[in-house]
Amino acid sequence: MPGKTILVTAALPYANGPVHIGHAIGCYVPADVYARYHRMAGDDVIYICGTDEYGTPIAVTAQNEGISPKEVVDKYHKMHREAFEGISIEFTNFSGTARDIHIRNSQKIFLKMMENGHIYKKTVARPYCESCERFLPDRYVHGTCPKCYEAEQRGDQCEKCGVQLDPGERLEPICALCGGKPFMKDTEHWFFRLSDMSERLKTWISDKHHWPANARNFSLGWIREGLKDRAITRDLKWGVPVPLEDSGDKVLYVWFEAPIGYISSTIEWAESIGKPDEWKRYWTGEETRIVHFIGKDNIPFHAIIWPAMLMAHGGYCLPYQIASNEYLNLEGRKMSTSRGWVLWLHDCLDSFDPDALRYYLLCITPQSSDSDFSLNDFRDRCNNELIGTLGNLVNRVLTFIQRQGGSIPEPGEFGVDETELIKFIRSQPDIIGREIDRLNFINALSSAMELAHRGNRYFQKKQPWKEDPATTLYVCANLLRSIAIVIHPFLPASSEKIWRMLGLKGRVKDQRWEDAKEYSFLRLAAPRGYHRASDSG
Repeated sequence: MPGKTILVTAALPYANGPVHIGHAIGCYVPADVYARYHRMAGDDVIYICGTDEYGTPIAVTAQNEGISPKEVVDKYHKMHREAFEGISIEFTNFSGTARDIHIRNSQKIFLKMMENGHIYKKTVARPYCESCERFLPDRYVHGTCPKCYEAEQRGDQCEKCGVQLDPGERLEPICALCGGKPFMKDTEHWFFRLSDMSERLKTWISDKHHWPANARNFSLGWIREGLKDRAITRDLKWGVPVPLEDSGDKVLYVWFEAPIGYISSTIEWAESIGKPDEWKRYWTGEETRIVHFIGKDNIPFHAIIWPAMLMAHGGYCLPYQIASNEYLNLEGRKMSTSRGWVLWLHDCLDSFDPDALRYYLLCITPQSSDSDFSLNDFRDRCNNELIGTLGNLVNRVLTFIQRQGGSIPEPGEFGVDETELIKFIRSQPDIIGREIDRLNFINALSSAMELAHRGNRYFQKKQPWKEDPATTLYVCANLLRSIAIVIHPFLPASSEKIWRMLGLKGRVKDQRWEDAKEYSFLRLAAPRGYHRASDSG
């Protein structure tokens, strides 16, 4: 039976600063787990991402650092790529939105939506700074949120209440460049007829009962409040130029063109493998499942605006799943880059084992509510669970095999204990896979680790140091093989290490998920690396 065709994406990180651990568990690590599992399950999966390289955040960072926007992009694209590789995230393609392929693709989609009657031009008032002689888009103007009255709001969204903000809607605005007070001045912009999509979006979202509650409820609530047409251009030099003769210096708004980056990155990948039309299978195929992994602050863009754009263009698949996590706090406090209360991913990888970090982050995934990263809890879980449970089982089993001559012995008759353990081994892969599909990564990882817990209890009960150890070691060695397969999506490096220690050929990532249910593959193999077994966690 052929597998499913799945396109996995993770939110494009802004190339204006490093990513922190909240970003990592917000979408990138869970998406990697999901993609790795489905590949092993026999599905056709690609995992697409790239850096978000246009818009005001990049321009502001460039001005603050005294370098060009391109230099900012190159600096942080490299930093993101290295951090993601460091924590074993395996993208099919990691692109960037400042590339020519994305510029052409964004302009093409803009023109098609306009041709279909979904984009129009309109004169509107926008903040203008006389001292700087320029209009002030998004982060160039600071002010108070008109809904919740939170001060010092910048960008296109209130950080406190989440309301979408146009540049001229803030109360008591000030110019971020000179501190002066801007005034409203007329300018022309292009708008997306989002309001026309209300009923179609409502019908489409209403039956998405498999979406996380925050994504579905927020989206339907937004629609009930009434969708408004949105400006999709900005007065800015750094961005995708509007492909019209009368556009002047205007560029496409970053949150119009950024999600198009998913398509552009897929096209780039298809061209890189010499199959330029291959991308169409993932974006236009009738059976394709597009799964977007995002943080909850990106829900309105991925669950409403982006699907509306795809509808307006026509011919593309709509998202199947919006995997939207809540926020990760740090030691009981909200992470804040401006206040320096943050753990950068690249700094953590300088100090901690990547699999240990993946393990703890997945244990505290903010699936349905905000969670908290505690360094003490991180230490305790690694010591008690990764080392004390998984590492302990690997070490005990391989050490005893070494004492018995270095080969996995032929088993004797299986008793009740062996039969029950084998039955449990066969049941767990389906449970783990089902929980991953449900985006319940905490339960999925716990179910995978339960195999190690059961193995330790079985080993202790059988006491191979007193009785003939052949059957016990045979069963436990095969259990380790199954464990290596089912922990691979979560702990890719550790799984490969266990695989090598068992003397198995190939790589875990190339095994079938169903193979984890088997228990009789290892016969007279020669495990190696047993002296390093305590490092396996």
